[in-house]
Amino acid sequence: MLPGTVQKSAARLGFDTVWRLTSLAPVFYHSGFRFCVRYISRADFVSEETEGAGSLSAAEAKAILGAGLALMPVQYAKLGYQPSAAGGAQLGANAAKNATKLGIPEGCTVWCDAEAFAADASTNDAVAFVNAWHEAVDAGGYRPGIYVGPNSKLTTAVLYSELKFQSYWKSASYVGNVNTRGYQMMQSLHQKIHGITVDFDVTAIDSKKGRPYWLQPDPPEDDQEASLVEYDALRLTQP
Repeated sequence: MLPGTVQKSAARLGFDTVWRLTSLAPVFYHSGFRFCVRYISRADFVSEETEGAGSLSAAEAKAILGAGLALMPVQYAKLGYQPSAAGGAQLGANAAKNATKLGIPEGCTVWCDAEAFAADASTNDAVAFVNAWHEAVDAGGYRPGIYVGPNSKLTTAVLYSELKFQSYWKSASYVGNVNTRGYQMMQSLHQKIHGITVDFDVTAIDSKKGRPYWLQPDPPEDDQEASLVEYDALRLTQP
């Protein structure tokens, strides 16, 4: 089991990236970031690689937590994927299995990356896919969250009324609002910092007082150090 405690998130600055952070995690922490979202495989597979681009390994996860960053996993999307209930069930089961193999404790939010579905996919197809994914991840002991990206086929009309999710992450793209609830995490456009490409993210509380749950390093971070006031200075000064 990875070191740390699953906790309800606070309002913090973080980032998501496809790049492994084994050696870079301390640099990002000292730049003012307090959490990261890293990718896990669509297959029933956990990488052992620690550098370069690719899915999260247990060694990298320990390095992230050891640097003081909280951690949440998101499963890769696939360009042009044809969504279905069967596919959602399989990919959701793999997401839960991979989180368990990595040593992520139950109760942590695991994110579904809903974007770039096939052009001929319908909204009903997308709803069936993400709801089946939700059921599989929930059955695995984790809290399912959904990243609403471009070409997800998920409209404002269905995001709240037809989806099982309680945690929503807004992409930097133009996407529909989540009626009644809103978003718990919001993403900005990607940029290069410390030699890798990342998207900045901010966690927040939604309109139903919901927050995502992340794996928080032990001991807990110093709240005074984690002020979001650091964001503007970071954005303006980092290469």
